[in-house]
Amino acid sequence: MSVPLILMDSFNTQKESQEELNRIGFRQKFPTSFLQHKVPRLLKRDLTPISCKNPDEEWCPPGHGDIWISLLETGLLDTLIQNGYKIAFVSNGDNLGATVHPGILSYMLKERLEFCMEMTPKTLADKKGGAIYKRMVAGRAENYQLLETAQVPPEHMHEFEGLGKFRTFSTNNLWIDLVALRQRILLGSFELSLIVNPKTIEGQEVLQLETAMGSAIRNFEKVKGIIIPRDRFAPVKKCEDYLARRSDAYHLLENYSITMSDKRKESGLGEILIYLDERYYKKIGDFNRLFPEIPSLELCSSLTVQGEVLFDQKISIVGEVVIQNNETLPRRISDLKTRILESGKYSF
Repeated sequence: MSVPLILMDSFNTQKESQEELNRIGFRQKFPTSFLQHKVPRLLKRDLTPISCKNPDEEWCPPGHGDIWISLLETGLLDTLIQNGYKIAFVSNGDNLGATVHPGILSYMLKERLEFCMEMTPKTLADKKGGAIYKRMVAGRAENYQLLETAQVPPEHMHEFEGLGKFRTFSTNNLWIDLVALRQRILLGSFELSLIVNPKTIEGQEVLQLETAMGSAIRNFEKVKGIIIPRDRFAPVKKCEDYLARRSDAYHLLENYSITMSDKRKESGLGEILIYLDERYYKKIGDFNRLFPEIPSLELCSSLTVQGEVLFDQKISIVGEVVIQNNETLPRRISDLKTRILESGKYSF
């Protein structure tokens, strides 16, 4: 049986997604995309829908938790079930390590599980990863629930982000029994945790109401959190992530997923801590301009770049390195007159 690839798009992404799939000639029996809902942004002061000069700014996607209801309402859930598909693997589109794993699928079928969440050990680079927990009510443990960063009070954020209380976090790689999902939704008691996301739009303080797809775990009895290798979690959410994945710290596999290099694994190094000055590296266009050459990061544990620095030649960065440009004009990495930067601070 072939495995279809189906994207959940928002009104912001569907056009571009389809253009790219058409460009590469991707075809399959099933639709390649379905559209999630959109909801109004609300004024923080009175919870009424906002009004903007740009009407598109008045709306937002309601988070990736919308996937479950959207699958049902678009008819895709029934179509998949009718065509013999029992289990779906769901992941964030930006996770380059997420692939269909036969071993996890076999385990889920063998144990007759309804919902599985892939977890991986937390590092200092994973402050925002969600965690699963069981809430105690009247001395009795309820079903597993997902705790997301946006739900944590500021006074407890240090506990949530630390490595003591929550030692693993959700990769948002999820496995779900489609029949069980359909049954739970149609029962009318399907619940997702609400996330209130504050934003500023056209000078107005607004709230976006969102849900996370992992919070669906609370609706099922037969669930597991599975500890998986870090290789299955390689997101690209910011330019720092993009730099790490583009470097030799990761290798592209035949199935077009990526994995951490053997040399890095053997050295006991985990995820690279990268901090790029947002004034110069936040947007992909600026990143590409300032990184015409991607440095070797295979043995780098952390890299901090302060100020505008053009990486105009191939260099190797080893250990914990800080590169600092204190001048108002950009500087070239070649000005350091070395091809290897070992642990330390390098200033222009």
